[in-house]
Amino acid sequence: MSVPWKLRQYLSHLRKARGPFRLHSPFVFTFHQRVLRGRGLPSPPPLLQGLRREWLQDKALITHHPLGCAEGRELSEPVAQLARRTAISGGDTRRLFHLAAFLKPRTVLDLGSGLGFSALALALGAPQARVLSLEGDAAVHALAVERLSPLAPPGLRFLQGAFRELLPELLEGPGRPDLVFLDGDHRQEETIYLGQLILPRLSRHGVLAIHDIHASEGMLGAWERLREMPEVTVSLTTWSTGFLFVNESLSTQHFRLRSW
Repeated sequence: MSVPWKLRQYLSHLRKARGPFRLHSPFVFTFHQRVLRGRGLPSPPPLLQGLRREWLQDKALITHHPLGCAEGRELSEPVAQLARRTAISGGDTRRLFHLAAFLKPRTVLDLGSGLGFSALALALGAPQARVLSLEGDAAVHALAVERLSPLAPPGLRFLQGAFRELLPELLEGPGRPDLVFLDGDHRQEETIYLGQLILPRLSRHGVLAIHDIHASEGMLGAWERLREMPEVTVSLTTWSTGFLFVNESLSTQHFRLRSW
């Protein structure tokens, strides 16, 4: 019996990924310890996990237009089902919080608000930052704004619209982004397009984090294409997320990392 593609990829990643004792780059070792393991950084506030539990038990119906549905087609489902399908995991939520606390960015773009877990984690991890979270689905955007705005730091703003329409102005505005988290479109060509738009416009120490890089052959192909871009100096591949750094002070390095 043939082994499913995703399982083959997972086993390959485990075989090749490095733990802390095989990381001879001081920067990558520090990233692994602080971002992936949370060493030396504050713990995420209980609010994040409490909110996750609330969403996953919410039986209220939401009617919305998910990406990929035929134009004009609506989907009605419980909020809990939407949360199970689209929200980042508890582990990834913690790592985003630690990433923001580690980088201390001034400007953050969160592409794909969904129910807002990633945006809130980034904003709480870097409360001094301006965090702009974009969502294409109007109903999901409205729900996130309604429930998260009272909990969020003042620098967090939710914007509704298509990435291709909103991004160019945001990327060319004052203060190039220091951190971009891309988790809103999992089509290969769109991910490549967005990555190629973002990477040249990051700040001098900028990072592009792409979620679900092993979700499909298309996403893995997009990740491999983007990490070869000339702007990239360091790429770090975990199972769930890839990190692309454009910091010219870092020597060129490409690592697969275990998340523990």
